[in-house]
Amino acid sequence: MVDTGTVKALEPAAAMPGRRAQLRAAAITLVLLVECTAALPRRPLDPQRLARPEGQRLVGWIERALTAIGRPTDRETIVRALGKSTRKAIRARNAVLAPFEPFFHYTSTHQQWGLFITPKRQSHRLHVDARRGGGAWIALYRAPGTLDRDGLGSALRYRRVRAIYHPRIHSGVRAEYAGFVRWLAGEVFATHPDFDALRVRMERIGIGAPGEPLQHLGFEHGVVHKRARGPGP
Repeated sequence: MVDTGTVKALEPAAAMPGRRAQLRAAAITLVLLVECTAALPRRPLDPQRLARPEGQRLVGWIERALTAIGRPTDRETIVRALGKSTRKAIRARNAVLAPFEPFFHYTSTHQQWGLFITPKRQSHRLHVDARRGGGAWIALYRAPGTLDRDGLGSALRYRRVRAIYHPRIHSGVRAEYAGFVRWLAGEVFATHPDFDALRVRMERIGIGAPGEPLQHLGFEHGVVHKRARGPGP
């Protein structure tokens, strides 16, 4: 007959996590909370944004949902409520993140997940041209996939490369943009010894309703990189 007291004595006691494990768990929890808070939108759902087709769809969904549960509400009231509630959420978000702003700034780890219901109505398209001597510019690449003379698209369409050169609508290009142009010029010059200048520009385009053609709004952030010539004989 087995002595149950002996069996219990042989069972290992539940190991308590050490102090290091507890600190690691607390740090991971803090990071998750901060990143989830940082993912909240920075801008409220104001009437202008909700007047767009995608915003009207959201208002329509809420209107139908409230009607289904017996609380019908007009669209103007829903728009005001969305604006008020999102402004409160943004104030709370900013208050929570304020102590961590130095960390985000010095590590360049600001993360923002924009809501797909309120996309931007403008964007940019990359144009790459090359030139021989003082001749006309020769088009090498037009995004997205309109023209790709030398197979540059396989690199330029890669999302991490695209993040380097694609400008933000309101704040422009990143500091790495000039370095990107130098790198691209080096790649093109190595393939085409006859080219002595490369031009990179960003075309600003306006995005209309589905089915409408894109609007050309001009070129921005143009940079010309010339081939470095060695000293003469």
